[in-house]
Amino acid sequence: MLPEITANLIAGYAALLSTFLGFREIWKLRPRFSTSCYSIGDPEQEDVITLYNKSNKPVVINYFSIEKNGKEIELRNPADFFIITIKPQEVYNIRIEGAYKFQWKGEIFLKLHLMGRKKPKRIKLDY
Repeated sequence: MLPEITANLIAGYAALLSTFLGFREIWKLRPRFSTSCYSIGDPEQEDVITLYNKSNKPVVINYFSIEKNGKEIELRNPADFFIITIKPQEVYNIRIEGAYKFQWKGEIFLKLHLMGRKKPKRIKLDY
């Protein structure tokens, strides 16, 4: 039989280890993205924002927009309904065309409204 102090130390170590492993799993399951942008300034050609899902689970996006200098810019008609699923380690291209094009100046963020999340995920775009 173990002395009481040793048993308490082992129990404390096991509690700390399980807490750490739980936080690590939560951290690994969060949605993570990498982005790239393509814009040549030609009104005839579409601009492209490429999203790469770096996480280990599929991500479902039910709405996205651009936030430029604190103002939100719609990239599609808000009344249109769409759902985008990006599988793990895969790419999705957001094409911006026609009336939805904008000037690529200032601080620009991509706002992704993910299914099952209350707050949108903001990703700074480097162009």
